[in-house]
Amino acid sequence: MGELRQRYRPVWASGLVAGLVVVAAVCWLEHADRRAGPRPPVVAVLIRDDRVGPQVDLLADTGPWIGTLCVAAACWLAGKGHPAAVRLRTTGAAAVTSVALFATYCAWLARENPVKPWLVAEEAFRWGLMFIGPSAGLLTAAVVWTALGSGAGRLPYRSRTALAAAATTGGLFAVAIEVLRRSQPFQEPGYDVYWIMLTTGVPLVALLTGALVHVTATRSLRPVEAIRAELADITGQSLDRRVPVPPTDDVIARLATTANDTLDRLEQASARQQQFVADAAHELRSPLAALRAQLETSLRHPDRFADWPTAVAEAAADVVRLQKLADDLLLLASHRATAPPREQVDLAALAEDLVREYQYLPDATGLVVTCEAPAPALVDGNETRLERLLRNLLANACRHAESEVTVAVVSGDASVTLTVADDGPGIPPADRSRVFDRFTRLDASRTRTSGGAGLGLTIARDIATDHAGTLTVEGAARGALLVARFPEGRAPGRTTPSASAAPGRGPADTPADPQPEAVGRPVSRKRAAVLALALASALAVGLTAWVARDSRPGGESCGPDLSHDEYVSAEMSRLAYAKVEKIVGYRPDAGGGSGVQRVRLRVLHPLKGDVPTTLTLAVQVYVNPQGHYASLDPLYPVLAPGRAYVVGYDQDPAAAGGVGWTRYAKQEPASSLDRWRTYVSRGTAAPPRCTGA
Repeated sequence: MGELRQRYRPVWASGLVAGLVVVAAVCWLEHADRRAGPRPPVVAVLIRDDRVGPQVDLLADTGPWIGTLCVAAACWLAGKGHPAAVRLRTTGAAAVTSVALFATYCAWLARENPVKPWLVAEEAFRWGLMFIGPSAGLLTAAVVWTALGSGAGRLPYRSRTALAAAATTGGLFAVAIEVLRRSQPFQEPGYDVYWIMLTTGVPLVALLTGALVHVTATRSLRPVEAIRAELADITGQSLDRRVPVPPTDDVIARLATTANDTLDRLEQASARQQQFVADAAHELRSPLAALRAQLETSLRHPDRFADWPTAVAEAAADVVRLQKLADDLLLLASHRATAPPREQVDLAALAEDLVREYQYLPDATGLVVTCEAPAPALVDGNETRLERLLRNLLANACRHAESEVTVAVVSGDASVTLTVADDGPGIPPADRSRVFDRFTRLDASRTRTSGGAGLGLTIARDIATDHAGTLTVEGAARGALLVARFPEGRAPGRTTPSASAAPGRGPADTPADPQPEAVGRPVSRKRAAVLALALASALAVGLTAWVARDSRPGGESCGPDLSHDEYVSAEMSRLAYAKVEKIVGYRPDAGGGSGVQRVRLRVLHPLKGDVPTTLTLAVQVYVNPQGHYASLDPLYPVLAPGRAYVVGYDQDPAAAGGVGWTRYAKQEPASSLDRWRTYVSRGTAAPPRCTGA
């Protein structure tokens, strides 16, 4: 338990500090609001000053960075004992998560305070204690826990997948919310919904997505863990066990199938090795026992062995036989251990040389050994091993032949065929596959004088298989017929059949082989998937922005009819494109149900008349029971801080209380300025409407 607490200390430390930072900030705001005095009724007095304006500005400017520094420092200090790479990874994850959360919360405060300066501290305190603080701590702890993983230098697969999914989903959700917020006209209830979704929905969606992906990845990797556990329990004495194969046609099922195939081959190899060791011990035991008995008998009864040279000669023959057997065993065990150099070997010439050599060996005494090789036959392989194959086949044929042995080498059909035939007793059909097993000798050859060790054909078949060929026993009218087939090797400079098939064309006229076309570097599936995902995301965001642009009021699409004089007056003296900086205050009417809101704007582009740099305008609004500004007249909408509008106004100090009186206001994107300039220059009643409707 102590080890687990030490291991996950950065998780709970970063989450606790992230939650405490939010709680401390909202408690500070609530304390500043209480020090500002009691909150008067909204419709009773003019609210001229912010209650917690300086504190909100300070939080918006430095709050995210101070909070992030606290969380990162706590995570770094709590990670003492972990490798430096793990501490850097967890600290970076905690810093990125906390700065994103704190920046979103502080931006909400900065936007909310100009709209409802008398309620922002209370709302921040309530939301901070109920949701924002716990959610910030939980989300930060979850991200750090995922980034910590198992404490290794490299992040596990499940953690990488969960982090990528959570970051992608949260980022796309936040972008979608921001696009929708910018595309819709300003309405107070919808405005609150957007900020609730941004401060609450985005972290919750990211957390749930990351948790779901982590659980899914964990469940998906359970078959891999089962395969690993089963392989860990398999030993040399339990090679008959197999790993479980999941009932899914995916890469994990194919991995399990491949592992079982590998275990099958390993079990067969182990069985062959045990059988080989047993057969070798049995084959060596008999000649060694006979040699020992012969020598011990000669030593114990020297008077019975007057001819010592004969006894020593027989013992030497047995030693030579044992030496040959040991050489065959060594070759059989090591011929697959190393890959010999490959080259072009003329099998026809090699067969002719060996046949001429065998004609003068004692094994071929009384036999007619001939070779039929009318043309060169090239094979890709090792000359030494191919020579050993031919020697073993010739030795086997000479051992069983009565009068004649024939070797033939034929090239054709992209293959080279080597046949060795004798006129001996032959091989029964039932034994044609058994003769290639190790230490297998037919009954007719089980004599010490004529019988071999039973390894010659086994070695020959292994050499043929190593050269991508085959060695089989085929039927013959008389005697045995052994056939070896190899792929034909291409001679250097040989032309393709299609190039040399034209009649009357000499070698000089034969065109060279066409060079292969340059092939570009193949794109990996991982890189292609990342590129496809990025392209799809960019396309989705662009399409959403394009649709939102067309749905903006006053955009390029067909919006409401603005051609009436009651919407845009041609005699409007001043027209400007301005951005709302702050709501200065609110003055209720005598009845108390509505009032005049004073708003300060910064002019971005003057459109008509003498327009100052900064405007303070009055708008007729009312305050609903929830404390939100609202408007029932489309001529005088609610001006939201941070939004840009085309405003038409007149100087009317008497009616507006010393400020300009708003005559027209419409939220517009910057892309519609050209249309408004055209409207002003032509002196028409309204900007031109689209004609495609």
